[in-house]
Amino acid sequence: MGVLINPAIDPVTDPYNDPVGYDPLTLTHSVYSQNFDLLGLQPYTVQAHLTTYPQVLSEVSTAKIQFMDPCPDPESVLSVLQTNPADYYYTLQSPKMKFTLKPYVVEPPVCVFVYSCLVTTGARLDLCAINDGATQGVFDPTTGNYEFYSIDMANYKPGTYTFEITGKVGTKSASATFVMTLVDPCPTTVLSINNPAPFVSQIYILRDPQINRAWDINAILSRATLVNCGSVTVQFMDDKTGSQPDPNIFSDGRTPGNFNYASLYTENVTKKGIYPIKYKLYHTLYPSHFLISPTFTITVADPCDAPKSVTQSALVAQQYTITDNAVTYTVPIFTVDPAWCEIIYSYAIDDTVANAAISFDAVARKFTFNYAADLSLCGATNKVYQIAVTGRSGPIVAKSATATFALTLKNPCIDPAFV
Repeated sequence: MGVLINPAIDPVTDPYNDPVGYDPLTLTHSVYSQNFDLLGLQPYTVQAHLTTYPQVLSEVSTAKIQFMDPCPDPESVLSVLQTNPADYYYTLQSPKMKFTLKPYVVEPPVCVFVYSCLVTTGARLDLCAINDGATQGVFDPTTGNYEFYSIDMANYKPGTYTFEITGKVGTKSASATFVMTLVDPCPTTVLSINNPAPFVSQIYILRDPQINRAWDINAILSRATLVNCGSVTVQFMDDKTGSQPDPNIFSDGRTPGNFNYASLYTENVTKKGIYPIKYKLYHTLYPSHFLISPTFTITVADPCDAPKSVTQSALVAQQYTITDNAVTYTVPIFTVDPAWCEIIYSYAIDDTVANAAISFDAVARKFTFNYAADLSLCGATNKVYQIAVTGRSGPIVAKSATATFALTLKNPCIDPAFV
């Protein structure tokens, strides 16, 4: 039998898992170990014993075994087919692009790979190690893993990049590839209108001053990407026709720093009407991916469709004795601005029972008081009713004013003027 002796380590407590094997039938020794602490020449003793009396030492012989490192020239190295990482949409580090290498195979397996990286195809070939502001490319030679992130689509262009990862052990090496795909996010990025306040429904009155609607594209629009996708195009359109709104009444000013979508001054009564407006937004370089805004309505109205004001006149109290001849009262004309606009008159009374004694001609603004059926409306002596007259003008945006007068219905039996 044989015993390996290493002066640096106690052979009893750490016999190196018996790296030397002995076959007594063939009288041959075999050596196997993965312990790199044994590298170099190690002393070895061979002891001979009598078979019948093994406790009796018959002979001792010494030798040295040369333990050599297999890794400078391993038996073989093999690469492994790799899986491409998910497409990367320039999302900076949330998330970053990650490639995890499936480890290569070496024989003997105790040997350690050192990995290297090379970009063989793509718009640029220096991505294995990049430190360029918001763009980082990091390769780990120990694991073969690679990470990349960027928002600089202009300098790190979309497309496919083929990486060759070489694993080397001593004199032998093997390579495999993976493909990193950088995808332009702009054609599919989500556009959102987050502040449509400049574009709300309004009424423009003929002959009124121009209505301005200042707006800023960066204030009304948000983009779900960190990449600069270039300028944004905004196109206003008439929702009924799909074409540009009438340039005679709408102005789309695009002076830098002073965007203004205005309703222009006009006196042209043929322009009266309702104009539903919406706008289309898209990155100028990607017109097929667009967003349509909600519709806002601009109503162009005649001044009488939405007058500025109606002012009431002072009304005078009236009296009528039941069963007397009819009495009339004409309401003084209310005033309206503009003065030529029509006013429509109506009235209301605090006790509708008294309507039995009242008729009203709204066109002539004339009340007629006439009643002879009974004395229930006047009571024992008289009853006072409050009548409110309202003048209203404007079918689109109405203005109105109201004035009141007192109507006294008197009992004829105690009215000296009647008796």
